[in-house]
Amino acid sequence: MFTLLLFIGLFSSCGDDGLVKDCSAAGALNMTLAEETEKLTDVLTVFSLDQSSTNCDNVRGAYADYIDVLKTLQGCANEGGVGDEFRNSISEAESSLDTFGC
Repeated sequence: MFTLLLFIGLFSSCGDDGLVKDCSAAGALNMTLAEETEKLTDVLTVFSLDQSSTNCDNVRGAYADYIDVLKTLQGCANEGGVGDEFRNSISEAESSLDTFGC
């Protein structure tokens, strides 16, 4: 239930372009990002123990979800004066995902 409320709050602060518009909701944004980071870490741990195609797909899916969350924060990075650096980090993450071999 809490997760549902969190996502409702997060997406209600997004504009039509998918970017977060209310950067003052930093706590909720950080929690969402932390959850995606934890999911990615968990599936990477499982993949390191069992490199099956299912676990590979799970890593790729979790990494894509993580990147999607990062993209919603681009407007906040722009507002904070670190938009170019943030955009470069997202591009590097996308490149890493594209070359993740399994």
